[in-house]
Amino acid sequence: MPPEAIAPAASSSEKSKYDASIDIFSFGVITIFTVGETFPSDPLAPNYLDKQSGHLVARTELQRRSQYMSEVNSQLGACGQLRGDHPLIRVIQQCLKNDPRKRPSIREVLCLLEEARAGAGDYGWERMQALLSQSKQHDLEQDVESLVQKLQLELQSKSQENAELQRQLQSSEMEGQRVKQQLERELARAEETIRRNQQTIQKETEPARKDRELAEALEKLRHKEEQLQSSEALVADFQHCLQIKDSEFETLKRKTSSKADGADSATPTVMPQSTPSPMRSRKLTVQCRTKETAPQRMLRGSATSDGRFAYFTPHESRSMYRYEWRTGKWDEVVSSCPAHDSGIVFGDNELISVGGGALFPTSKVLSLKGKGWEDKYPPMNTARYSPAVVATPEGNYMYIFVIGGYTGNGRSTTAVELLQVKTRKWYRLVNLPQPLTAPSAVVCGDTLHVIGYEAQGYSCSLRALPPSDQPIPPQLISWTPLPPLPVTHSTAGTLGGQLLLVGGRKASSPTNSIHQLVDGEWVEIASMIGEREKCLVVNISPFKMLIVSGVKAWNNVEECVVTM
Repeated sequence: MPPEAIAPAASSSEKSKYDASIDIFSFGVITIFTVGETFPSDPLAPNYLDKQSGHLVARTELQRRSQYMSEVNSQLGACGQLRGDHPLIRVIQQCLKNDPRKRPSIREVLCLLEEARAGAGDYGWERMQALLSQSKQHDLEQDVESLVQKLQLELQSKSQENAELQRQLQSSEMEGQRVKQQLERELARAEETIRRNQQTIQKETEPARKDRELAEALEKLRHKEEQLQSSEALVADFQHCLQIKDSEFETLKRKTSSKADGADSATPTVMPQSTPSPMRSRKLTVQCRTKETAPQRMLRGSATSDGRFAYFTPHESRSMYRYEWRTGKWDEVVSSCPAHDSGIVFGDNELISVGGGALFPTSKVLSLKGKGWEDKYPPMNTARYSPAVVATPEGNYMYIFVIGGYTGNGRSTTAVELLQVKTRKWYRLVNLPQPLTAPSAVVCGDTLHVIGYEAQGYSCSLRALPPSDQPIPPQLISWTPLPPLPVTHSTAGTLGGQLLLVGGRKASSPTNSIHQLVDGEWVEIASMIGEREKCLVVNISPFKMLIVSGVKAWNNVEECVVTM
């Protein structure tokens, strides 16, 4: 490093010390190490202590590199020149001056080198070139030797890896042979086991076939027995109904005979078509018993039955559950309702969903086909959810009534519509006199009854309905109020053709009472096992009724049967 690069700057405004003179100095240093054939190392210190004066004395750059200069002199002396007299020494001395201003320019260095070449003679110049060539060859030989050693080490490592792979391959082959032999032994044992099993099966085929046929025959017999039990239950229900009708007929006959004896003549009274005409009132005897627990609490909602299964959809839910009353088995229907709070009814041999959708009520009427719902029927005129939906018995007419419910913003509606199933036409009927909260409806004989939660209800006669292939006059049906209900939050039901109120709230508490409308008055005829209100009720036969869930009863299920 030149001395001006080490010395501190005189001031902040001093110009940069780095210029071409530094490169000239570096050329002189490189020439020393090149000609002297020495590896660069740290030169002597820039200063030394004078023993006589005791002061630090500065060394020149040539003095600091005096040991390298002696190497240069010895090399040049070997070329036949006196030490210190060769022009190349002067080149080095000029380039290593401490004062950068006294160093030669590059042009002057070129001139000095030409002079050195001329002064050294041919032998001396060739000697210097030979020395330089020997140095390069020596470096090349070292590089080649280093490369050869590296390649030998890599070859040795690869050989070791190859030997290790060979050992692993041999070990794998031995393991493969062992596994193969083991598999062959296991295969032989399996073949022997199969052969023995085949022999055993051949010996046992005939008894097994007979056992299988016997099991199939027993299964068919059980199926026939279930069908027979079902038929017997239906026959018992019809016999029960026939006995009740016979009893009513005898009573009516006795009353008619007594009136005929004391009357000269009788003038028949004709009731208007709009007046409800239910079956003749007779107080029922009802017995309740507990059934299998429902899989979910079901408050309000909708229920219907096809004779074998009862279907239930809870309030604020799309789930639909099915109950087989003969086996007591509950399961969830794969195809849930198409909308929340839709009314369901079984009519025309299919399950039908009406309305639904609390936030955005719909007017769609869909029928269940397989695992999906289809638009078989046209939409209603009034979109609604949670309506009362009831179907008339199939006969010379088949109608589906949709009564009340809620429109947008939770407002109750009084709209009543009727679907003529055969023609798939909707008709608007006379509206309810006032809205009913969470209405439920049943058909008792030829009378339609609608019950609301707030102790209100209405009835209308269905006797004037025309056959299902004729149009329906809009004003055909009118509503007649029912007597005030004895309880609130009850659900309409029917047994033996009679109108019932199931459960409800009395004195701010759920009740277990079942009330019947007898001669225009509500009479308590039975008590359920559990207290409940807002329950679901569905008929599984004319004389059997299923009561599901409700407030306080929750998942409990009861069956009510008419007894003699």
